[in-house]
Amino acid sequence: MPLTMIQPVKPVATQVHLSSRVRARIGNSSCKFLKNFQHGSSQARRALLCRSTSAQSQMDGDFSKVRVVTFDLDDTLWPTTGVVLGANSALENWLSEHHPTMKSESSAVQAAIKTIRRENEENIPGYRVYYAQLREAAIGRLALEGGYDETDAKAIGSAGYNIWLQARQDIADKLLFSDVVATLEALKAKGLLIGAITNGNGDPGQVKSLAPFFDLYVSSEQPDVVRPKPDSAPFEVAIQRVAAQLKVNEEDVTRGWVHVGDCLSNDVAAAKRAGMRTVYYAPPEDGEYPSWKSLREGKGKGKLSKFAGLTSKPLTEQEVESLRAQEAKDLSYADAEISQLLDLVPVLENWNEYCCVSVL
Repeated sequence: MPLTMIQPVKPVATQVHLSSRVRARIGNSSCKFLKNFQHGSSQARRALLCRSTSAQSQMDGDFSKVRVVTFDLDDTLWPTTGVVLGANSALENWLSEHHPTMKSESSAVQAAIKTIRRENEENIPGYRVYYAQLREAAIGRLALEGGYDETDAKAIGSAGYNIWLQARQDIADKLLFSDVVATLEALKAKGLLIGAITNGNGDPGQVKSLAPFFDLYVSSEQPDVVRPKPDSAPFEVAIQRVAAQLKVNEEDVTRGWVHVGDCLSNDVAAAKRAGMRTVYYAPPEDGEYPSWKSLREGKGKGKLSKFAGLTSKPLTEQEVESLRAQEAKDLSYADAEISQLLDLVPVLENWNEYCCVSVL
């Protein structure tokens, strides 16, 4: 979906039940309005959320109000582990059916990815990881080892990666967190521009349930993004694209921008460095997929599993504890924290109605 100018729309009734862990901070002070919102009657909450004001129709050009909301994707809109495991399985099935002479097991592909990455890190100064290239190269290497010539191996690598990528998008659609679509519907009904800023290969434009809502997609895998998160480069590229499309200066559009994500370093601290307001999404531990919050606090299953993807080498407990300490520091950059995505709606209502301050 191409970016278009944001058109004012009539607000629709959106019923939101705040979780007990919603908190918002504006500067160093808590926002009294949100506290009153949490403890008010359900009728008052609905009335506040459904209020039709002239301010909504005046959003064009008013960048003190929220105009743009971007989301991280992996573990924010869907569980990364479940999605990637499903895509790995789809690739394994395809390889075993169409190319039975080569290794098809997911473990073999992952081992090849780690080997190629380690070789590149050791031999290429300033090597930067591109996960799409790594996976395609890994499949191609397995094809070479399975007896295919270089030309065929390259073609198998490309075709295999496309099978994996399509499965990733399809499975993400099936595993979306339960309140994702309702949240996006509420935001889109308010005329907000919605985007994604990710380090991964997930593309909301290719996810059936998400495609109607998203106006912007920035991945660190794209060639004009010079560095991945936690660098601010992906956010800066997003700002540049939106400012150019809306024909406004980048400083203005940034003031009306909110980024939402589950990782304090990649999303909260990085977006704050780019000048955005930030919302930390910290869902409760579900017992299957450990959250960043549970890892930082030393809770949940597989404490090291989520950090393991940060490097090709195993992390020590000391290194993990250092990462946890950094994440605890990064928490100070969060302007709000939510435990379910629907809580985002009243947080933005609050900022637009009562807390229209620029982010320094």
